[in-house]
Amino acid sequence: MMHLCWNTLLKRLTVKTTEFKTARCVLKWDDRYLLVVHRGQLRGSSRWGLPGGHVEPGENGIETIRRELQEELSINPGQFTMIGDFFYKRHHHRIYGAEITEPIAKYNHRELLKIAWFPLASVESLALQGELHAGYEADAITAFNVISSE
Repeated sequence: MMHLCWNTLLKRLTVKTTEFKTARCVLKWDDRYLLVVHRGQLRGSSRWGLPGGHVEPGENGIETIRRELQEELSINPGQFTMIGDFFYKRHHHRIYGAEITEPIAKYNHRELLKIAWFPLASVESLALQGELHAGYEADAITAFNVISSE
C-alpha cells in the first residue's frame, strides 16, 4: 500500500494565483472515489483520471468544475473544497474535492469512455501500475482526505 508522507505531498501540491489549464474534482461517496476515462485520450489508452476539464476564457476554477461536472456527469455538488494545484505536463491543474450522497451511474458518453468507483487502496494500486492519467490522482485523493478530516 502506498502511503505518502504529508511533507512529501505538500511539495507536489501548490496553491497559487497561477494560471491553471484544467480544473478537476475528487468526488467521494461512501469511502470510494470516482475515476473516469476521458474520450479525448489517445486511441488504445484507458488511463483513469479525475473528472473535469479545460478552463474556458474568463472562468475561475469553481465555474470550470461546475460546468465540467454538469457536462460529464449531470451533477452539481453544493460545496467544493479547494485541494490545490498539481503540476503535470508543464501546466498547473486546479483540484477540488466534494462529497456526494448518491453514487453516479450515468454519464455523458460523448465526454467519457467509462466511469468507476474505487476505494483508496485500489487507486493507489492503479498508481503503482501506471494506470492513472496524470499520476497525481492518488495524491489529490489523499490530500482531500486530510483536508476534510481537519
